[in-house]
Amino acid sequence: DYPAVARALAQEIAAAGGAVECRAAFLRAQDAPAGVRVDVSDGTWHVGAMVACAGLQADRVAAASGVDTDIVIAPFRGEYYTLAPARQSLVRHLIYPVPERDGLGVHLTLDLAGSARFGPDTEWVEGIDYGLDPARGAGFYAAIRRYWPDLPEGALAPTYAGVRPKLAPAGGPATDFVLDGPAAHGL
Repeated sequence: DYPAVARALAQEIAAAGGAVECRAAFLRAQDAPAGVRVDVSDGTWHVGAMVACAGLQADRVAAASGVDTDIVIAPFRGEYYTLAPARQSLVRHLIYPVPERDGLGVHLTLDLAGSARFGPDTEWVEGIDYGLDPARGAGFYAAIRRYWPDLPEGALAPTYAGVRPKLAPAGGPATDFVLDGPAAHGL
C-alpha cells in the first residue's frame, strides 16, 4: 500500500518539524543564511536543509539550483502483469530471479491483499509513456517460466507501466542513485 506508506512518512516528517510539499512546482534552491532558500510556484521556503529526491527531474532540479553536475537522466520503463485470480492460491512467496544488467529481472511480489504481480520488464525509452503494450506479454511468460515452468498460458493480465530514472544512457553502466552534498557541489 504505497500511498499509505507515503502518508505515514509525511506524518512522521511533520511530527519532527519538517514539511512535505506536493502541490507546488520547484523553481530553484539557493544557499541562504542558516540554510537554503527554496523557491516554489506558490512561495518561498527558508529551510535548514533540503533533500531533493527529484527522480526523472533530477537534472533540472540540479541545474535550477546552480549545481554543476554531469547527471544524465535516462528514462527507464517497465510494465507489470498480474496473475489471474484463479491462480493466486498457487503463490505464497516473493521470487527474485538473478538480476539482469538493466534491472532486477521480472520478479514476483505480493501486495497486502495477497495479489501476485510480476515485473517490471525493462526498456530504455526517450520519453515518458505509461501505456501498456500487450505484445510484451510473451516476454513476461518467457521470463517467468525460467522459475515457474508450468505457468499456464492466459494466466497473466497487463496491469500498469512505470517510468523511473537511471543515471546512464542506454548501453552504459546504469546507476540508480547519486547522493551528493556540499563537498561535491557547495550547496
